[in-house]
Amino acid sequence: MQAFDNAELFSRDFQAEVRKHQRVKSEAYDELNPLRDRKSELHNEMDDVRSNLDSWHRRSKSFFGNKRRKIKDDSILGWFGLEQTIAQKEQFENRREAISSEIRNLKDEMSDIYESRIKPAKEGLKAVFDDQEHFRRLRQDGLNERYFRTEVKKLDSEITQIGIEVESLKAAIRNVTEAYKDQQKSRRS
Repeated sequence: MQAFDNAELFSRDFQAEVRKHQRVKSEAYDELNPLRDRKSELHNEMDDVRSNLDSWHRRSKSFFGNKRRKIKDDSILGWFGLEQTIAQKEQFENRREAISSEIRNLKDEMSDIYESRIKPAKEGLKAVFDDQEHFRRLRQDGLNERYFRTEVKKLDSEITQIGIEVESLKAAIRNVTEAYKDQQKSRRS
């Protein structure tokens, strides 16, 4: 059976298989790269939003002589001029949540592309390279295409011979069975 497995190696076009897997991987990375860029942009935007929120909190601690204590959203100072800055804070917080959600969605999409296309392409490339290396070792060991073709012909001839022997054994069994039945009939008569 090993000869058949190894003989298949001679009929494979390793370079075409490698090109196919590389093309799939390259197309997937082409689709993945804009998502990575967008994710990077979102992380930068998230840093800006966090910085703005930190700045808002620092400013709110000293607003109206509050002696560096944070002003509560529902405090009376909020009614006397912090309405705009509290609205800014809420906008920053809402934007932070929206960015976080978009980053999660991008990560899921990127993970899906990796798992469904890039990872199988990488595994396919590894399998092709492993088979190609096995093929090279066979060639280095002195085995060649002619040897496998000869082995296949020998095995085909053995299979044919075994088939002929099986058929002749079946015929012999039928003959013996018929002779036995005839003998049993003649004893009864």
